Amino acid sequence: METTNTLQLKCPKCKKMNTVEMSSPITCHHCKETLTNKKSKNMLAVVVVAAAIGLGAGHTLDDSFEPNRYPVEDELAIIEQCASTRSGMYGYQYQEKRQACSCALIETQKVYDYESFKKNQMQFLAEFKEHVMQCSK
Repeated sequence: METTNTLQLKCPKCKKMNTVEMSSPITCHHCKETLTNKKSKNMLAVVVVAAAIGLGAGHTLDDSFEPNRYPVEDELAIIEQCASTRSGMYGYQYQEKRQACSCALIETQKVYDYESFKKNQMQFLAEFKEHVMQCSK
């Protein structure tokens, strides 16, 4: 993905939008007004800093809401394997079993992060089975 150093600015004089390159002198393409006076430079700095803070805060908040999520493929495989261990189940029984398996995975993820899962799947499985029993009640 290629990044460009362009910015959309609205000219304070003629009120038209301009796409400007950060490396060139910043002027309105329509009325030729210079857009790099001290006020514009300060505003640009504020916008850049606010965007950087927003991006960092967004990633931090996302991690705090779902800190131990496993890749979706792994979560699905764990739940499907758990739910399909008994053959001959009726549809509602499968739904109940899948619900218990989903509950167990959520509870296990609270205490067993993905790195631990990758390192020792046998310990994960023991913890997961305990949670399946608790969630099936």
